[in-house]
Amino acid sequence: NALIVVAAGLFSLLLTGSWIVAAVACALAALAPRLMFKVFMWRRTNALRKQLPDAAMLVAGALRAGSSAPTAIAQMAAEIRPPISQEFELFMREQRLGVTFDQALDNLEARVGLEDMALFGSAMRVSRETGGNLAETLERLADTLRQKLTIEGKIRALTAQGKLQGVI
Repeated sequence: NALIVVAAGLFSLLLTGSWIVAAVACALAALAPRLMFKVFMWRRTNALRKQLPDAAMLVAGALRAGSSAPTAIAQMAAEIRPPISQEFELFMREQRLGVTFDQALDNLEARVGLEDMALFGSAMRVSRETGGNLAETLERLADTLRQKLTIEGKIRALTAQGKLQGVI
């Protein structure tokens, strides 16, 4: 990072001959990695939020077909695309290494950091403890998460429309 900052400063100094432009280029080069990291994290989080309802439906379908919860999660991780498949593969890897199911769920929720994933983990835990119909619970959760995404999208669109009207 330091090398890129120096190179950006020298390149802009040679190109423009201005120390002020070189200082601005150095500042931008210093901030670029942090900004890029935030953009990549936002994209990944957004992709996880969009994929979670499909993942819950895949797990519910496997459970209805007679699979156990860990087997259903493994099948879902094999069928769905990244980034959610990567997270659930890591979840399964932790379990193979001897981490308990509940602790692996806690780790998954902490890694992802989404409220929706916490709901998924809670549904899995409650079902394991009380013995309810996990497939039906996950199907309802998936439907609720889809509706939530739809409503949030509408809110974002209306907010953007209001902001643009304010600017105009």
